[in-house]
Amino acid sequence: MYYVNYQIARGASIARYGIPLLTTNDEERNDGVRKSEELMEKLRLAPPKKGFTNFYSPQFDPSTMTEFSAAAYRSLHGLVPNHYDLSDEERCPFRKILLKDIYVDPGVIEKKHNFDALCRGFTSQPCESPDSRFAAGVTNFLLKLPNVAHGEDLEATDIQRGRDHGLPTYNDMRHYCGLPRARHFRDLLDVIPEKRKKEQNEMARYKRRKVLHFEVNSKSQEQINGIKKTSLAALICENLSIKHIQPHAFLQISKR
Repeated sequence: MYYVNYQIARGASIARYGIPLLTTNDEERNDGVRKSEELMEKLRLAPPKKGFTNFYSPQFDPSTMTEFSAAAYRSLHGLVPNHYDLSDEERCPFRKILLKDIYVDPGVIEKKHNFDALCRGFTSQPCESPDSRFAAGVTNFLLKLPNVAHGEDLEATDIQRGRDHGLPTYNDMRHYCGLPRARHFRDLLDVIPEKRKKEQNEMARYKRRKVLHFEVNSKSQEQINGIKKTSLAALICENLSIKHIQPHAFLQISKR
């Protein structure tokens, strides 16, 4: 009984503080967010606004595909910026912290009110564009030590990781997903069918097999509905000295 109660409390704590829900309204959403939400609905990743979910399946294999962990997931490295803004309450940056300077010296965020200012910057500074260009902070200065001119190269590490894991070629993966092999550059303009997206989406795999997911393991309807009222913006306000923040912390503040 004690173990069961512990796991219920653990699941609720993770849901409350570890995975704040991202919700948006029609007025604040842009096309990119709408497309993401549509895909989440198809994959059943978006939680219902109230109540439990029946998405969990003990027979489902949640193991991670190597192609995801060693390749697709690493594409997010291209979103890392070269610097981080320290912003005031009006979201005006007053200082920039270079990524290459804080790998082994993160103490700067503990000085004065830098942590609060950094979190304001996180919720207002745009990330890098999702393209093939990586910031110099991760390609030339990754984990750079003091008094050393250069660091490691994350992009090169990602390539080597794929080789170490024995990843198949892109054309082999196209064939696996039911697509024709590309013979010309124009052949790369097509997209993976929705059915294959659903089968290969790792987040859906994790959710479907995670017995401690809060939508599966919450003790009561009131508990799960209370968890779903939380948000990242609320979490930031509860723990930092920030006077105001947009309701949906993952969305950039509009110009209006």
